[in-house]
Amino acid sequence: MKASKNLIPLLFLLIPSLSFTPPAKEIRWSPDRRLSYTDFGGPVPSSSPWAATTNSSIYFSYQETNGQLKSVTVYSSFDPASSWMKTQTPEVLRHEQLHFDITEYFARKFYADASAFTYQPDGGRKLKDLFQQVNQDCAVTQNSYDEESEHGVNSGNQKNWEEKVHRWLKETPAYPAAQ
Repeated sequence: MKASKNLIPLLFLLIPSLSFTPPAKEIRWSPDRRLSYTDFGGPVPSSSPWAATTNSSIYFSYQETNGQLKSVTVYSSFDPASSWMKTQTPEVLRHEQLHFDITEYFARKFYADASAFTYQPDGGRKLKDLFQQVNQDCAVTQNSYDEESEHGVNSGNQKNWEEKVHRWLKETPAYPAAQ
């Protein structure tokens, strides 16, 4: 009986990274914990025109036995060391929180879709393919959010996105808490 466990991150990065392990001091998404100014601990690039950058990711692991997918664990994470904020205003913080919330939505969507592969032969490969699609969808959504809200400057569109993402989170069941 061959058992394996794999940890693979789904990254939405405004800062490119090739890390496949969670950051040492990650903040996992929770409905009870909002980001704060002090969470943004990364170095601020002097030449950046942006007020802040959020580095959030989806991590998942799975277990296979004899080529059959047995379980999937998923969570979304914020990396304080790679995220930075040079303009500390409530509007900027709210905008960055929504990037993290979008990542959480796609983590939930990934978990719901991944559950269909449990106890299927070659489920791990199918899971990786799904991962690629969810990663792509998340990136497109994050970019649309920035474009339509003008990086949070357009308050009307920012509010529309907040309502949309909060509705998505309300309508999409949470995944079981990761250990």
